[in-house]
Amino acid sequence: MKLAVKSKQNSPAKPSQILLMKWFSVRPVLLSLGIALSLVFCNLSDGERHRAIPEQGGILKMLIYPPLTLDPVNDLSVYESFLLNQVHAGLVQLDEGLQPIPGLAEFWTIDSSFTRFTFRLRGQIRFHNGKPLQMQDVYESFLYLIKRDAQQSTAVHHFIDEIRGVDEWLAGESQELPGITILDSIHIQFTLKHSTPDFLYFFTADQAKIMLREKPHTPPVGTGPFIIRQISDTLITLTPFRDYSSKKAYLDSILLYLDDTASGEKEFEYLLNGKINFIECPLWAVDTLATITRFQTQKRLSLEFDFIGLRIDKPPLNDKNFRILLFQSIDWSRLINPDNPYFDRAKGVIPPGMDGYRPDLVHPLLKPENQKTPKIHLPKKFDRSLIYGVVDTVYVNTEDDFILQDWTALGVPLKWPPFTWRSFDHALIRGEMDFFVMGWLVEIPSTPRYLYNLFHSNGVGNYFGYNNARVDALIQSALHTDDKRQQILLCQTIEDSILIDMPVIPSSFVFNAYAYDARFRNVSLSEMGLPTLRCEEIWIEKKE
Repeated sequence: MKLAVKSKQNSPAKPSQILLMKWFSVRPVLLSLGIALSLVFCNLSDGERHRAIPEQGGILKMLIYPPLTLDPVNDLSVYESFLLNQVHAGLVQLDEGLQPIPGLAEFWTIDSSFTRFTFRLRGQIRFHNGKPLQMQDVYESFLYLIKRDAQQSTAVHHFIDEIRGVDEWLAGESQELPGITILDSIHIQFTLKHSTPDFLYFFTADQAKIMLREKPHTPPVGTGPFIIRQISDTLITLTPFRDYSSKKAYLDSILLYLDDTASGEKEFEYLLNGKINFIECPLWAVDTLATITRFQTQKRLSLEFDFIGLRIDKPPLNDKNFRILLFQSIDWSRLINPDNPYFDRAKGVIPPGMDGYRPDLVHPLLKPENQKTPKIHLPKKFDRSLIYGVVDTVYVNTEDDFILQDWTALGVPLKWPPFTWRSFDHALIRGEMDFFVMGWLVEIPSTPRYLYNLFHSNGVGNYFGYNNARVDALIQSALHTDDKRQQILLCQTIEDSILIDMPVIPSSFVFNAYAYDARFRNVSLSEMGLPTLRCEEIWIEKKE
């Protein structure tokens, strides 16, 4: 999941603890039915989730960028993902610890070879228009996703590719898709080509949400805790879905104010004057807001990687020696400030909290044996100025600015046109920027799949034009190994190769920070940040 970094004013520091991953939800139960099955079951008692009994009420108000899409299958930004996660639900969801727990499916079984995943739907599920959820809706949702993914790869392409018979079905060689089978009115089964232990995460992704597919709906019809009641150029209004299958939301509504010029500064100002009451907080504002009693602040570890991307499949950046020269021209001593509580330099591309993260990693190009001047220096003549893309905002002296200064001093002709969020996104997809400041928020908490999305030649987040056959092969090996230690070693080898090839200059690993009205209760955020905010579980405490 990509997010354009508005500026380092709004970028947090790196997380410091390792997230321990498990394949399955808490409370696993092992059954013996002739073959070994892992049965995942989660007690959904409201009493366990809510120790206090809330009074229903309150309005959550946020400022967000206008969504480019309302279809979960498309490539989503953080704000689009947040919105659509309130409207749609999937078979499986993630808890605060990023472990899979029941969603629309009340439980599932997985065979011992990790090639057969069977789900049972919970009862009494309805779409927002009142139509009962049928198993055919589930089936059609996945067929729709597979067709769309074939047209343009999605963030879950590498999961879809594992489903048995997908290629043949897409080619029209078979009318039925053998890898997805409706067993009866409440059971559906997925059969895979290879052993894939982390396939359960596929069903937690935005793209795997279940939607009503019998005809197009605007706004979209889902089964999630909130309904889109109103949508305009300036406002999206969500209200609770009273027939939600799990638990009815406590809030009265969610108001999302749309602004293509939204920034950390504007959100901060709007929060102070009461126009909105929940923001993704710029870290420079956290300490200030923490001293104001009417606000509550929260910082959580994030699985976000911020970087400067290089478009390396066209001149002059297709010259690796030129890229190395750019890297070596950076005065790294200016970029390391141990007294800055918000920004820590990323040493590699695997974020803290992911398997394979190395806190003591040294960038290969910073090792003494690699501190050699490339044979080829600057091109004798540049045909054009190189485009440095960043979403327009107020600049401060941060690491990106220092890098710009170093490259300008080197003689590289640069220009940075003002990009809005929307124009940045379009330019990124079309490959119109030579350099771009960006962040990538992990969508699936699995290191090889994160590396696939960003750095595989077919990865949905590979905006660098990066193509390395050896890296592709290593990623595929890491995806399919059952040996966790071997997988970690493969991922670290991939990381080293990427750093040497330099499609990115690592910037920082970050925290997510949030500030909101202190009357909000039960606000909890995972390491994946805003998209995982469960708005149905929060409320505003009423004053006596």
